[in-house]
Amino acid sequence: MKSRNLVLVWAIASMLVLHADHAAKEGGTVRLAGKGRIAVVDCDSGVNWASMEKALESFNKSFHVDVVRRKGSRFSVETAENAVALANANAVVFVGSRADYPMALAASEQRWSFINVAALEKGSPNFENRCQKMLMRGIYRALGSDTSQAPNSCMSPVHSPKDLDDITDLGVAMDTYIAVNQSFESLGIVPVEYGTYREACEAGVAPMPTNEVQKAIWDKVHEMPTEPIKIKYKKPDSATSPRK
Repeated sequence: MKSRNLVLVWAIASMLVLHADHAAKEGGTVRLAGKGRIAVVDCDSGVNWASMEKALESFNKSFHVDVVRRKGSRFSVETAENAVALANANAVVFVGSRADYPMALAASEQRWSFINVAALEKGSPNFENRCQKMLMRGIYRALGSDTSQAPNSCMSPVHSPKDLDDITDLGVAMDTYIAVNQSFESLGIVPVEYGTYREACEAGVAPMPTNEVQKAIWDKVHEMPTEPIKIKYKKPDSATSPRK
């Protein structure tokens, strides 16, 4: 068993080396696509943002959408109305501390949500973990997702802070994943994609070259043809061609 595991590790490492070598020869890895962002606005919440990064990383790993953090003032529903435009984002999650507000609010039609850390029992040893889960829920709510039917899901029904402690998985359930992805188009969000510099040149989205390898690829892709372009024509199959 040990030798089998060593072989597996060696095979994976070899594949990674080959992939990195191929990417280097193709000009390295660059961003091919991606549009839109989600803003997380800290409204004097007092939370430990170093621990909250775990939730943001989990979301980005699943959806590959840019998430930016902004600094805001004390949250109120009245000031949230123009939040999306002011934050320069496609959806906004407010993180605040209001003793007079419920644990969470959501206005997915206006593309914002609010999570209230004051309702998560700050003295509890589970406080930071609860904040992470509520941040995930807030992001999904702002993006139009509803309660998940999957057991132990981050979007499982929650009625109190203690219910959050029963959730052990920060990952995304399939029904939540589908709902969020379906909302991206209407929100103007395009997930980030990466590829080689050559692929970016061929797609017309490459930045200007920064080294000799990229410059050679750029010149090759953009050079004028030296011979007439031959258009390949394939005669339609009689079975699939339209009838006259």
